[in-house]
Amino acid sequence: MKKNILFIVCGIIIVSLICLSVFIVNEREVTIVTQFGKVVRIIEKPGLYFKLPAFLENVNRFDKRVEIFKTQPIQLLLRDKNPIILTSYVCYKIAEPLTYFQSLTNKDIAIQRISDMTISMLGSTLGEYTIENILNTDPVKIKLHEIESKVIMVCNQKAKSKYGIEVIAFGIQRINYPTIVL
Repeated sequence: MKKNILFIVCGIIIVSLICLSVFIVNEREVTIVTQFGKVVRIIEKPGLYFKLPAFLENVNRFDKRVEIFKTQPIQLLLRDKNPIILTSYVCYKIAEPLTYFQSLTNKDIAIQRISDMTISMLGSTLGEYTIENILNTDPVKIKLHEIESKVIMVCNQKAKSKYGIEVIAFGIQRINYPTIVL
């Protein structure tokens, strides 16, 4: 009887350790395995993998699909000192998982940093244009595509080197002319 109980307890412990040591990587994610905070390995291929039990190694999962977010409306000045209110969108994905993990650790921080970067670059780029380049009935004078191209080029370089993120698309979603209170 005591042998059976001992055998059952040992079996439960072994099954528990195996369950804590096995994990699955989905095709839409990249996984970084850490041991006491130090990166042990990066897994990008889907499948079944083994690790040391949960108290020794942790699995950090990141979505490698394209993410999209909308920035908050912000008032910016043009070269002719006219204010406009812009809302934009940004599409990005994780290009370098290790850099992303070491600098940002989660999606909310990534969105905040990319949002700050794009708004800053948009503000400095808009300083080179007038209201006629933004709002006009003549399509030849509108330079929105040029502005978006400049922002995405600079932001993509900075985001990739600092955060391991590739900015895929950037666009101005809404343009408002603020009401001026007299």
